[in-house]
Amino acid sequence: QRGPFVPLGGTGLWTEKTLPGWKERPIDIVFTGNYNPPSIFHEAIHRHGEEYAEFYMDIIHDLTTHPWKSMDATMIEHMLRDVEDVTEDGMKEALPNMIFIDLYVRHYMRGQVVKTLVDAGYEVYCFGAGWDKLDCEHPENIRKGDVLDSLGCLQQISRAKISLNVMPWFKDGAHDRIFNSMCNGAVCITDHSKYLDEILTPDENIIFYDLKQLDKLPEIFENALNDTDKLERIQKNAFNFANREHTWYARAKQLHNELLKFL
Repeated sequence: QRGPFVPLGGTGLWTEKTLPGWKERPIDIVFTGNYNPPSIFHEAIHRHGEEYAEFYMDIIHDLTTHPWKSMDATMIEHMLRDVEDVTEDGMKEALPNMIFIDLYVRHYMRGQVVKTLVDAGYEVYCFGAGWDKLDCEHPENIRKGDVLDSLGCLQQISRAKISLNVMPWFKDGAHDRIFNSMCNGAVCITDHSKYLDEILTPDENIIFYDLKQLDKLPEIFENALNDTDKLERIQKNAFNFANREHTWYARAKQLHNELLKFL
């Protein structure tokens, strides 16, 4: 009733002939995005006193412990369980006021993913603010880049062999970082969503990891970086796949076709 599902799309800077080759990519692993430490959300969590703070932290713990759960469903689950006489209107009013939980969980988990890799000895080029605040054993492995605009991010992805993605906290749909990576020749390694599992094929045009098994992340990256033939094959497949079906031009055509139905 609300209209068609239209996921985010990708933007490519290259044609198949001009795409930078493997030897032209000096960065092994890139992540484009900001980081905020959990402490930055302390004021929001404690703004209504300790009872509310305990309620918020219970939701946060649930989401970080069970990363497959969606944000909205988990918030509703906790309100129904812990808030006496809660109504549908009450939940509608409360949900937007808990947006900081989404930000907390999103940044916490992207921090945990990067921390796992850098503490295992991998250099990760992080283009975005706040990465100097990540608490890890080997901060020297975080190559802190500038805060970039969209074009700058695409240019840095074009210099990378692998582009790391951590999904926002919705469990269906995609992030434009995935399609941007594909369109610019970096192999994307990402966690799952229902939609991604439907459209992507592991080890053919994507490499997946599980947020619940971050201990396996270093092995996934080691295997990927040590198998150049496999990475180049995934790169080619993903480039063709994304440029055929998942650019913003493809999204515009979809919207155009949907609008024609109403004429």
